[in-house]
Amino acid sequence: MACGVNCMRRDHAPVRSPARTLRGARAEASRARRNLRKTQFEVSGTWDFKWPLGTRIRVAFQRPPAVSDSDFERARARVIELASRWTPYLPADRLELDFSLPSLDPPLGDGSPVIDRHRSSFLLETAREVPYDVLVSLEPLPIVLEDPFRGPKLQKLTLDFPVSDIGSYSRRGDYGAPTIHVGPFGKFGASFVDYFQMPVAEHVIVHEFGHVLGLTHLHQHPRLIAPDRLSDDVRTRLRQLDEARENFYRDPTELRDLMRRLLGVENNLEQVKNHVTRVWRGNEAFSDWVEFSGDELRAHRKQAVLDSVMSVPFYECMRKGHEPCPVCKGEVTPTFVTRPGAKDIQSLGLMYDFVTEAKLYNAAE
Repeated sequence: MACGVNCMRRDHAPVRSPARTLRGARAEASRARRNLRKTQFEVSGTWDFKWPLGTRIRVAFQRPPAVSDSDFERARARVIELASRWTPYLPADRLELDFSLPSLDPPLGDGSPVIDRHRSSFLLETAREVPYDVLVSLEPLPIVLEDPFRGPKLQKLTLDFPVSDIGSYSRRGDYGAPTIHVGPFGKFGASFVDYFQMPVAEHVIVHEFGHVLGLTHLHQHPRLIAPDRLSDDVRTRLRQLDEARENFYRDPTELRDLMRRLLGVENNLEQVKNHVTRVWRGNEAFSDWVEFSGDELRAHRKQAVLDSVMSVPFYECMRKGHEPCPVCKGEVTPTFVTRPGAKDIQSLGLMYDFVTEAKLYNAAE
């Protein structure tokens, strides 16, 4: 079971009565905080972002600024078409994507007196009319998000590349604030309409809607790159997994330069580590991870092969020792994974407790 910020395990030892002296009370509080931090760390990453079984995930769109109604409707229809590539693998009695909601107004923008200008109008009557779970932004990137309620260093966040809240975490956001951004980005953002027909957009949209369903990055699977023996201590185990991955991937600085050259986005080193080189930060003992066969692990170790849309573009170019290829050099048009792979479908089945044959359908269907 997932455990939130103010939750503790039921088997946790009760805190003793406060000491009689002020010094004793402070020491008692300090010990309790240390125990709570340790307990929370042990149970983090428990897939508490899974949608409840039977959920109809209501998806709405935010109209982008300075885009005609006809162009918006064409882009919206294309996103729905691509996101629906997950539909064959979602039993309707377990999980469903619903795109029937009306769209919200464009973001309030710079002329608004409120600070969070990336939000659509958040009047009560609007919320009653469009009770969404997921709000999709098609606005070209980069954009700057402002949140006056975060700390001084976190009030402004620049989105340079597509991103999505994972699973039911989208329900935690403020009304009118997009929970998934899939607009044109980087070197692919020249034309709003043309972008959504590009193979990179196919990959991005199917990938991000995988996050909407609750899937994480498959290449951050804790058993994909792991030493033979792991510690029983969570912190030590995460350090061991990260060290093993550091020996598999190129240096983060090289990866940052590669992504800048191939995608046209400017990542910092922490973004590269968090999205590529580091293991998934949760405790794998609580997670519905898909299993890998020995052949699959060997193929990944040798050529970074993953049957998944839930990896990053150019993933095969990111392993250490990979010789610069025509794709790395930008000399040929790359191919992108644009449909759910067998491992993605198996992951859905594990997360939502249904059996799937992992039957893949081709582009003609």
